Amino acid sequence: MAWAQKGRVALGATLGTLWTVGLTLPPYLLSRAIDDDLAPGWVLALLGAGLVNAWLAMMRHRTMTKIRMDANFRTVRALVEQINTLGADLNRRACWSAPVPRRAWRCWRASAASTARR
Repeated sequence: MAWAQKGRVALGATLGTLWTVGLTLPPYLLSRAIDDDLAPGWVLALLGAGLVNAWLAMMRHRTMTKIRMDANFRTVRALVEQINTLGADLNRRACWSAPVPRRAWRCWRASAASTARR
């Protein structure tokens, strides 16, 4: 499923990496701003780094949500196609009382595994 949306996965990985690296900037900029008696340049740099990092975090979360949802929809589509392929024979092959929730859970786990989330 990740292969089907490799561009989106690459974007999510890039945004996640930039966001994680961006988390290291505010402490450095804050220490420089304090050492220079709150010089306006350092304060503006700190504000700018915070805004850019917040935007990166938002875009990373949005991208990963799209990846997760697309994987979920693809999994459900494959499951429905298989059910339609089996057709009337499905009733003879499966007991629907207990396996349905387990199958739905497996479907959800398969889509969640594509984004390495718990």
